[in-house]
Amino acid sequence: MNIPENSSVCFIGDSITAAEKYVRILVDFFVLHFPEKKIRFHNISIPGASIPLLLQNWDTLVPLRKPTHATVLFGMNDLHRVLYADSVHITEEVLEKREAAFSAYTDNMRALLHRLGDASTLIMTPTLHDESPAIDAPVYGGYDAALQRAGEFLKNTFSPVLDLHTPLEIANSRRLVPTVIGPDRVHPGNIGHAIIAKAILEKLGFENPRLPLWDNSITDTERTALGNMGILEDKSPKSPYSDTRSRTARRLIDFWYVEMNVLGGQGIDKNDTEKADAFLKSQLSQPIEEWRIKCYTDYMENRHTLSERIRAAEEAMENMYRA
Repeated sequence: MNIPENSSVCFIGDSITAAEKYVRILVDFFVLHFPEKKIRFHNISIPGASIPLLLQNWDTLVPLRKPTHATVLFGMNDLHRVLYADSVHITEEVLEKREAAFSAYTDNMRALLHRLGDASTLIMTPTLHDESPAIDAPVYGGYDAALQRAGEFLKNTFSPVLDLHTPLEIANSRRLVPTVIGPDRVHPGNIGHAIIAKAILEKLGFENPRLPLWDNSITDTERTALGNMGILEDKSPKSPYSDTRSRTARRLIDFWYVEMNVLGGQGIDKNDTEKADAFLKSQLSQPIEEWRIKCYTDYMENRHTLSERIRAAEEAMENMYRA
């Protein structure tokens, strides 16, 4: 898949893409090596999303970016992991629900690709759900097999399709680190994201590409492990706007997450600010993760700044080419 100059590339997916990690590597790679192309990159992923959430909010997220190219990564939330919890008693009803989730995934993926129309799209298989004992977390036995089944459907139905599960599984089996997937068995860590970025670049025709691993959270131990996996690091100086672009993109993603997933998931109209704030404040009174606290608080205090956030993300992308 060639990406010519002035293209508009949309990264579409759930929290794995919304994390802005493999996306950042790809954006930095193209800005570093092909600044003359002035490709625009848009991360329009939503944490916790499944394909139906994207389709429900399509007009807000996609058309304005006028995608000429897109990557699509869904599945981790679409197959309903809760149906695979160890506490679930396997009954005919549970098996039927699992099958219904798979069927809905196949239908929704077709609908998503139809919406993308003529955009040149790289579909990616679901990533690894790590069921190994290396992780001290509840096991959802059989969920990884369900994700692999979804991947086989994609490979047998569409083209081009990039298999992400296999390289993550191979890297995990080497145990150079306890796991390339995070402590929740779902979200790839820094090494996992580097593996994803390399796989995408190789699919685009770059042989053994060097990755600009400029994310400040990558540790020396992880860099060593990546080197032992044959993943090469690009030591070039980073664009002074790389951090800014990634932060502004993530801030916009967090806004969408609250508005579309949290409030929308509760059927709360974003314009009913009194009801929205009451719900978010009720969530803040519960023991929730720090990142959710920041998202909810920022949304309530700055919901009026959406247009400014969009403009900031666009300007940060522009500035990367001016550096």
